[in-house]
Amino acid sequence: PARMRVGHAGGFLLLMVGLLLIAWVVDYQGSGDAGPVSIELLDAIGHPFQEPPAGLIGSTTGIGLLLIGGWIMGHLFSIIRLPQITGYLVFGILLGPGLGLVAPGWPLSLISMAELQYLELVEGLAIGLIALIAGAEIKIGFIRKNSRAITQILGIGIPIILGGVFGLLALSRPLVPFLAEAPIEQALFLCLVVGTLAVANSPATVIAMFNETGATGRLPSISLSTTVCK
Repeated sequence: PARMRVGHAGGFLLLMVGLLLIAWVVDYQGSGDAGPVSIELLDAIGHPFQEPPAGLIGSTTGIGLLLIGGWIMGHLFSIIRLPQITGYLVFGILLGPGLGLVAPGWPLSLISMAELQYLELVEGLAIGLIALIAGAEIKIGFIRKNSRAITQILGIGIPIILGGVFGLLALSRPLVPFLAEAPIEQALFLCLVVGTLAVANSPATVIAMFNETGATGRLPSISLSTTVCK
């Protein structure tokens, strides 16, 4: 019922606001300037050790914040009939350091670049698990049986996407700062790189969509096979 969905959305929204408020308070207190303080750090048996690098301690808080906040945002998006993975992406963009670089003073940039580099271990582990799941979903017999359809999709889709993105960036070169400032050869090379990246798809997105919607059959299998073959 619509009233129940509205109630669920309000509850998840309150959880999100509370989570962001707690994270903001922790980040504000941790970044405060308390002046030069000399603290001797000791381990469990009393031996002194050096202070951990900047961002290492905050990265553990960042993992918890991203996991809980992403879960809440995903449920909020599912209530309004959007994929949960879209909520994960939006939450990461809002709290990540990238948006703060584009809009200085962005209040929700709670994950710094120093903390982000320590999250690469989690990223590598996630990519490895995604690759294992994608490999387990692909069946060699199915690829052989549908190799013609997969080849046609790749043969038509890759040139269109690559050429379209390359041409669009090349034509809009005067409007893009990093392309306008670069020599013509480097600008064209950058356009080609961006076009190549646009061709690639993430198996994680395809798998997440299929798991959420419960899609089965020939079309989902061809979509996943095409994504992996790219």
